[in-house]
Order: sequence, then C-alpha cells, then structure tokens
Amino acid sequence: MGVLSTAPLTVTVLTFGTATFIGMPLNAGTVFTITSIIKILQEPVRTFPQALINISQATISLGRLDAFMSSTEMDANAVQREENCDGDIAVEIKDGKFSWDDKDEIVALTVDELVIKKGDHAAVVGTV
Repeated sequence: MGVLSTAPLTVTVLTFGTATFIGMPLNAGTVFTITSIIKILQEPVRTFPQALINISQATISLGRLDAFMSSTEMDANAVQREENCDGDIAVEIKDGKFSWDDKDEIVALTVDELVIKKGDHAAVVGTV
C-alpha cells in the first residue's frame, strides 16, 4: 500500500527529473499535461492488484462450478422415497456410506443407523 500511494509522486519526480536531465524544455502546458495523465492513470494502477485477485477468485469458482455441474448423477435406486408419509419420521438412514468424489471409493461418512423425526433439528459436524 505504501508503494501504491507513493507511486504517482515517484513517477512524477522521475519524469520531470529525466526531462530536465536530457535537456527537454518544460513549460506550463507540458507540466500540466504530464501531471494530468499521471493523475488519470493513478486509479487504474491502484485497482489493478484487486482486479487480479478478483480474476483469480472467479477462475477458481468457475472451476468448482464446472466440477459440480459435470459430476455424475446419483443412482436413483440408492434412495427410497415415500410420498405422503403420515409417520413421524422425516429421514431414516440405514447402512449409509457417503463420499465427496464420484470416482474414488474413499468413504467420508458412514452412518449405521440414523432416524430424524419431523420437527427435529440435526447437523453433521466434523472436518470438511
């Protein structure tokens, strides 16, 4: 941040110092024009690092979305759904094995038996 805040002053001093050193005549029009151009370029130079960060984050997000959208669908026979169930059970899992990746057989979560009744609150807590 210190470099970015002092960059316009440094560029101005170096520009006018170089012009004086090589013998270029400086008049009010030239000095005003150069100073105005440096002032106009000041904001894009300050926002350039943030733009690179945003582009990097967008690329990563698009990669994650692509991986999610192109992942395989769940096997329709893996889940049994009962419509218009009048019981008090909302979710029931028996011998459940869950993983993050479609290709690997690494099981991230194993559930022997889980019953969640209607109106209850449940959470899966652990390393993500």
